[in-house]
Amino acid sequence: TIPNHYQVLVEHIDFIQVTAGNANLQPFLTACQARTQRYHDDALAHLHYAVLCLYAYMLGDTSTPLETQWHRLALRALELNPGNALAHSIFALECFHRGDHEMGQLEIETARQVNPHDTTGGHLMAVGLCALRHWELAFTLMRDIAGLESNYPDPRRTVPCLFYFRRGEFARIATATPQCTEVGGWETFGKLVHHCRTDD
Repeated sequence: TIPNHYQVLVEHIDFIQVTAGNANLQPFLTACQARTQRYHDDALAHLHYAVLCLYAYMLGDTSTPLETQWHRLALRALELNPGNALAHSIFALECFHRGDHEMGQLEIETARQVNPHDTTGGHLMAVGLCALRHWELAFTLMRDIAGLESNYPDPRRTVPCLFYFRRGEFARIATATPQCTEVGGWETFGKLVHHCRTDD
């Protein structure tokens, strides 16, 4: 019952969380191809397809025509998502892959200006730079990310935390010892309460 325009995102999440590896790239690739061929202006699909090209490179997958696809998709993702930090991040990595280091560096800075709190995108760029053998730049980026002091709760923990809270099950889940960390723990809950009280 998943709406078609979310299928790419669902396959991406499944690939990362459940089945990351060469053998399991195909369902994600199939979803991206189907969506971008049918809807040429689907910003989300093009963006995640460009990310898939990075994964294919990192996994050494030769079935994906990376050289032409990644460049075309990264440009299209940037065109459709001009204010999106991830789009700039993926284009930056594609620039480094092509050897255009100057443009890649510029895009890294743009991505960080667009969303200075986006540590997840920063980690993705750092990992991608490591895969592309740009060690020094990758480690510099990782150090910068580690130094970020954000007051915003971690979204990966905030979402399940809110999910259980709205269902009235947070206290029950939180008291089940291993599950408390899965929903973000009391620290995340405290941050959320604080932000709610300040109407943030």
